Amino acid sequence: MAAPSFADDSNNELNHEEISSKLTLGLGIAFTHIDDYIGADESQVYILPVPYIYYQSEKFTIDRNAFEGDIFTKSRWHLALDAAGSIPVNSDKNKARKGMQDLDWIGELGPSIEYYLSGRSRSANNVYIDFSVRKAIATNFSNVTDVGWTSKLSLHKSYQLKSLFFGGETKIDSALTALAYSDKYSQYFYSISADEQTDVRKSYSAKGGYAGLRLSLGGTWRKNNIWVGVFTQYTNLKHTTFEDSPLVKSNSNLLAGIVVSYIFTDN
Repeated sequence: MAAPSFADDSNNELNHEEISSKLTLGLGIAFTHIDDYIGADESQVYILPVPYIYYQSEKFTIDRNAFEGDIFTKSRWHLALDAAGSIPVNSDKNKARKGMQDLDWIGELGPSIEYYLSGRSRSANNVYIDFSVRKAIATNFSNVTDVGWTSKLSLHKSYQLKSLFFGGETKIDSALTALAYSDKYSQYFYSISADEQTDVRKSYSAKGGYAGLRLSLGGTWRKNNIWVGVFTQYTNLKHTTFEDSPLVKSNSNLLAGIVVSYIFTDN
């Protein structure tokens, strides 16, 4: 599933009317360890070149992992448009899914309403509650399939260190999230049709509802033209509505990675 996203280290405590457009470009390399899907007991290690893109204006923020479009801000309330996604899975390379259809790229888009207990959406330091609902589609770039929706309720905290760490600016991000899936979304990942069942993989119809508890922790560090981001994401699937699916081989999953980038332009 999608990795956690981190705001650019250079964000300051500014109101929307004080923000001018900012574009930062660079190139880096990412080292990630990702489970094939949430609930899998097999994983992959990826070493990939990745672009570093950060764009911020009064209405939009685009960073390495996420897109956010500001819709409405008043007092402590903030309404935004968020996007997320997950990578495809070749079922023939996963023992639990062997012989089943591949999992395609997943894209998710929908509104997010945030309530700030401290700070604001553009603050370097903040604490907020976030509730979002996202429409999800699956695609292999030749076909697009509606796979329902996801939702989440999260408690987020962002904190920028007051002093330099190894000479660079450091920001820490954390979130505790309760997840929920629609029937169709759960079925896409965890259902097994009659023609896909085997002696060790019985047919199964997944249901929507509670989809797990997630703890995310990460941080960014920047000194001059060097930017480093690290992230971890732990998901617990105990008591989920699809916990007894034959495709759920592990009740917990850990995603982790590090990205090292060189910044070319920052204006």
